[in-house]
Amino acid sequence: MFKASIFTFKITQIIKKIKYSFLFISLFHFNFLVGQEGNYFITNYSSNEYNGAVQNFDVIQDNFGLLYFANNNFILEYNGKIWQNIGLTDGGKTPTSFAKSKNGTIYVGGENEIGFLDKDSTGKIFYKSFKNLLNKNERDFNQVWNTLIIGDAIFYCSNERIIRYRNGKIKTWEPKTSFHKAQIVNGMLLVREVDRGLFFLKGNNLEKIIGSDLLAQPEYKIAFFLPTQNKNKIFSNYTQERCF
Repeated sequence: MFKASIFTFKITQIIKKIKYSFLFISLFHFNFLVGQEGNYFITNYSSNEYNGAVQNFDVIQDNFGLLYFANNNFILEYNGKIWQNIGLTDGGKTPTSFAKSKNGTIYVGGENEIGFLDKDSTGKIFYKSFKNLLNKNERDFNQVWNTLIIGDAIFYCSNERIIRYRNGKIKTWEPKTSFHKAQIVNGMLLVREVDRGLFFLKGNNLEKIIGSDLLAQPEYKIAFFLPTQNKNKIFSNYTQERCF
């Protein structure tokens, strides 16, 4: 059984100690930048230029250098000169997350959608859905906020369920309350369930991490998981200014 050792410490004092040095570095860096002359490598694109919504949730680059943006309206493709849009299978669905496998395949999670980017016979990129692989009672979920890859397994993570696609087959997990945060740490999928605690995927089972009840409390909002040398986990709580 996996066990967590949990400790807390206030980060407010640490922030106070470093803010002045950070301010000094920031001002120095700002003055250095202001003193530059010539052309810059930053280009800003307005929503009118790429002809999409103002909100973009994720971005990824394929093995050929093309950029893909999870825009509120569709997937935006940019080759450095031309913007094109790629719609999800169901019209009006919003893409929200990307992940790229070792072979370069880009997997897409969206609003009530899971799938990947494929090419037709002419080389045109299009979205292909995995939704038909889900049972009818598994097809109702909201935004897939995280698309993650461990080996040959792709995980689509939403509040309502976690969906694993591997070798053409689908496996799903549903929470008793609601999933809140999912991330890969040390090759392991960690998941927080509201009011229940932290879980890790072992085989086909989500097993609870002993000692994680504290993090089940609604007031604790996990921002990220970080590994340490001894493979313990560090959890950040941005609402209570604490680390675990």
